[in-house]
Amino acid sequence: MSRPELTMKNQIVTRDNLVGDMMLITDNDFNGINGPDYLSEIAKGKGFDSNLALYCSEAMLSHDGNMTGIIEEVLRAGYIADSYYEDYEQFLYPLDEDTVLVIIAYLS
Repeated sequence: MSRPELTMKNQIVTRDNLVGDMMLITDNDFNGINGPDYLSEIAKGKGFDSNLALYCSEAMLSHDGNMTGIIEEVLRAGYIADSYYEDYEQFLYPLDEDTVLVIIAYLS
């Protein structure tokens, strides 16, 4: 039996490039890189090309611009809902009102 490997990703996420920055640290099924087979019916119906773009859009509206809340909601949708990431942890460090350092760690 192989030992679990700790995977860590980190990224500075800015309001101006929310989707682009989040693409670098989210799962490739969620962010659209693995193609349309993983796109939810809701995202398809609303014209989004990834579940990430859908959740970023919705989170921007529901959190009144609070970057930490926006990022938490998007990560919850991308990681907590996916059983593959059951040992997932997120760490958010606001740098200013438009910028957050995001660290994601999980065992794979």
